[in-house]
Amino acid sequence: MSNILRLFSIALVGALIGKSIRYLTNVLIGRFFGPEALGVFTTGVVLLSIGSVVGRFGLDNTAQKYIPIYNSDENKEKTFSIISICLISSFSLSLLISGIGYLSLKQFSILQSDTGDVLKIFLLGIAPYSVMTVGMAATRGFKETKYAVYIRDFGQSITALAGVILVTITLHSIKLLAVVYVISTALGAALSIIFLVRLVEYKPSFELNVDIKELVGYSVPVLFVAVVNQALSWTDILMLNILENNYAVGQYQAIFQTSATLMLLQQSANAIFPSYASDYYHNSNKSPLSNIYTGMTKYLIWLGVAGGGFLYLYSGPVLSIFGSGFTGLERGLRVLVIGQLFAVGFGLGGPFLIMAGYERSEFINSTISALLNIILNFILIARYGVIGAAVATASTIVVVNTLRIIQVKYFIGIHPFSRSYWKGAASSVSAIIAMFLLRDILGNSLRTALIAGAIGLATFILLTILLGVDAEDESLIRALK
Repeated sequence: MSNILRLFSIALVGALIGKSIRYLTNVLIGRFFGPEALGVFTTGVVLLSIGSVVGRFGLDNTAQKYIPIYNSDENKEKTFSIISICLISSFSLSLLISGIGYLSLKQFSILQSDTGDVLKIFLLGIAPYSVMTVGMAATRGFKETKYAVYIRDFGQSITALAGVILVTITLHSIKLLAVVYVISTALGAALSIIFLVRLVEYKPSFELNVDIKELVGYSVPVLFVAVVNQALSWTDILMLNILENNYAVGQYQAIFQTSATLMLLQQSANAIFPSYASDYYHNSNKSPLSNIYTGMTKYLIWLGVAGGGFLYLYSGPVLSIFGSGFTGLERGLRVLVIGQLFAVGFGLGGPFLIMAGYERSEFINSTISALLNIILNFILIARYGVIGAAVATASTIVVVNTLRIIQVKYFIGIHPFSRSYWKGAASSVSAIIAMFLLRDILGNSLRTALIAGAIGLATFILLTILLGVDAEDESLIRALK
């Protein structure tokens, strides 16, 4: 238990720091460059992310699935082979994607013309971003979370923020913002390779000692899942750019990234859950697998509810930090918060299905959700603009995570619900009531939001400690030892 708590604590603290840094980066761009510049920057990041997903070819998930299996058998030769294949292949494919994107960018005249030069710069970051992402997944395959924190949350994110600050106080150029972001991905890629060399501790023979056919057979369906998930994640941004303008994209980015702060909880769990799920499922240990899935979901739900309650109550003051160009977006933020709560509470279902070998089912789920997201965004953005995009995205998040819960139960025979949820409910509801009363007494301001957030968190932690652990929690502890 001490090991799993250490891993989760590292992932949570790292995610909190990294998310805060990336959020601050968006705040600085929005506040000092304006919504339109934030929209251009966001479009570039979206292009980089989509290109990287295709270039990675599902190899990040492949590494995280097979490394714990080979490593538990102490097969260093196969472990080295899988890492080498995943890194080299993702880098090569990503270079190809960058080249194709660069040559064909002029064909995308539907994009705003003033984003063209910035997008070309972001294309250069696809290959290093892919290596960084695959490298992070590989380090997590060793059941370690600290290296991914060092790579993304510290190395890449801090470098990007420092570059944005430098550009903000000197040349004030959107193109240079793109340049410093690409440089930060290159640093992240370098850190990934350095840490993996330390972890493997194996003198390479340069022979491939893994079944390539098996790896490709696993990676291809996962690739399609990843591509569809990216379409699901970024459809709102792309369609806002098409149907509206960069200004609307910048406004939406502010409310989406604010709501996505809730996801640091789920991201922390995802940093450790897939490796344990792969290990337990591979060894047919269903009981501890069920305990981990149920126990982690329970705490994710109620931590998410408390955090979501804060953003719902103080949406106005929180958005005010972006500047005057982001006022009047409170309803959109509240809608997205509701959707993100489903992602936080039930998001483990996706990696669970993939690690258990049901990646094709996850592909179907993601395809349905992506199509739904496109249809809803097309209908609602045309009528309601930024708010319509928020409604479309939140609705799709609810649908895809509901599908995942049902399929985990159907295929694996495990569900994440239990009677002990009442303890988390008591802690979360009490925290929300405390924050609500403070808003009524002190007023709805940024200062009140900071005070209420601290008191709400303290209330949640205190009640959780006072209510103590029950039999289900003890089962979870035994499973994680």
